[in-house]
Amino acid sequence: MVTADDVAGQLGEVLNRDVKAFAIPRAGWAEAFEQFGIPKGRSGPAEEMFEAVNAGWMDLGAASTEHVAGTTSARDVFEAAQNAAKA
Repeated sequence: MVTADDVAGQLGEVLNRDVKAFAIPRAGWAEAFEQFGIPKGRSGPAEEMFEAVNAGWMDLGAASTEHVAGTTSARDVFEAAQNAAKA
């Protein structure tokens, strides 16, 4: 797992810009989801999922399966996306 600050730093390296992560207060989630393309009034399920993760009620992964850590960094993903956009 990586932190939001780690991801922001890696994105900043690729863009050669200062990128900072910041928390969106709960009251602003619906508007933020709408900015990501979720239709107005339809962000409830996404909000519930984030609440469950933040509260520790839900985790990523599946019970009784082996955890395998990924080897691709966020920086590598951002760099590949940037290169693809240039092509």
